[in-house]
Amino acid sequence: ASLFTGLPTREFGWLRPYLPFYLHGRVHHSLVRAAERCGYETMVVSPLAYGFVDEGPFLTSIGFRTYLDWKAIGAPSKHERDAVYFDATLKRLRDHRAASGKPLLVFVMTMATHSPYDRRFAPDERLAGEPFGNAPEVDEFLRRIVLQRRDFDAFAAALAADPGRNGTVLVDFGDHQPMVTRPFAEATDADAL
Repeated sequence: ASLFTGLPTREFGWLRPYLPFYLHGRVHHSLVRAAERCGYETMVVSPLAYGFVDEGPFLTSIGFRTYLDWKAIGAPSKHERDAVYFDATLKRLRDHRAASGKPLLVFVMTMATHSPYDRRFAPDERLAGEPFGNAPEVDEFLRRIVLQRRDFDAFAAALAADPGRNGTVLVDFGDHQPMVTRPFAEATDADAL
């Protein structure tokens, strides 16, 4: 919400988790609409079902024209490796470039690093040094970060290899503080959370 609306979600306090419901239909100026005025097509690729916590309705209300959830991209479930969402994005990007000369603003959400950490994600993936010597939940979080980084690096390399005629800008950012690091963040920056 902050990135696309310019509204600092921190200022909403306890209401932050409910912002898609609260802001849906109330934001009339957004980065998405500005990009659209500059000739961009807009698309979301998400592991979240369109109606989950009002995410799809909110994002389309601020200007995204296409919302592709895990079912629309053919993912087996919403809890897949990030590569599933990145590969779907690359396919849609290639299809878009073949069909249109317009630039494309794509927002890709992924879930591989999201909690809970009490089960092994991508259980067949073994990393050097496992277990890492932390509490099991922390080790699982770190495993997922490594897997996510591998998938992201492959996605970035694919975009660099085929940047399109006008180039590609790639921005990577997190959604919220993971539950395994939240106590440390709260201890160092309690007023900012």
